[in-house]
Amino acid sequence: MKALSQVREKSSGDKPSDVMTIQEMVDAAKEDEEVLSGAKAAYFTVNCFCSWVFVPTDLLERQMYYLACPANKKKMIEESEGRYFCESDGKYYDTADRTYNFSIKISDFTGTVAVSIFGADGAAFTGMPASEFSKI
Repeated sequence: MKALSQVREKSSGDKPSDVMTIQEMVDAAKEDEEVLSGAKAAYFTVNCFCSWVFVPTDLLERQMYYLACPANKKKMIEESEGRYFCESDGKYYDTADRTYNFSIKISDFTGTVAVSIFGADGAAFTGMPASEFSKI
């Protein structure tokens, strides 16, 4: 299994280079109120394994991807075949981008945490873009 960092490189400066355990990551996140409240994202490098993947039992209720507006990546609603409405900008589009949004649990010898996987990280995790995944 490839590490996500080997598959997809992030721009420099948006994650620490030191490898942490999950417990160290949790402790570091607890020190930042904005991270705890969800107002700010945090990036950590951990050696871990995926111990659980959310797989919806009712695919009509929730999928591992959503229809995203090509202009702003916000949620869209398919109103009819080939016609999509963006809830954010109030415009109609002929296309929608399928974009990953799902949860997994990662584990190491110090613990387990749930994390959300979005966009390109989902493609790195599954090995395919959401547009291909949606056809399975």
